[in-house]
Amino acid sequence: MNLFEINQTLRSVLERGFSVDEETGEVLFDTTDLLSLENTKAEKMLAIGKIIKEKEALASAIKEQEKAMAERRKVLENEVTRLKDWALFNMTEKEKFEDATIKISYSTGVESVEVLDLEKLEPKYIVEKYTYQADKKALKEALKNGEFFEGVTLVRKPSLRIK
Repeated sequence: MNLFEINQTLRSVLERGFSVDEETGEVLFDTTDLLSLENTKAEKMLAIGKIIKEKEALASAIKEQEKAMAERRKVLENEVTRLKDWALFNMTEKEKFEDATIKISYSTGVESVEVLDLEKLEPKYIVEKYTYQADKKALKEALKNGEFFEGVTLVRKPSLRIK
């Protein structure tokens, strides 16, 4: 019996009472069955809890591996950057190197603007950008103190605690 069926049966017993076959007088569902259902439900819930803990541990291990791989990737990217800088430092604009698998040449690159001091620029060369974000802590306190804001509600999201 799955959890849905267990809950449905328990709800049925609570709403209608115990089942009795009126023709034979046989009790179809009694207190021992109810206890059995509750025990089965408890076992299933504990099994779900164990599965959750296993999956959390696996997710944590994967996260640690992701972190280690990201660090490794950064080391490799830094090595690539240093090697490119070293090769560029040791080349002239006219030099080219190639073989059957690779070709290396010097490129002057695309012109770009680097702003060293933004405050020395005229206002017509400055673009302002704004971002807005709700102050959720202040809103929470205001809502708890009885204030009302259109489009804002205080919600409580239930969670499952497994230790």
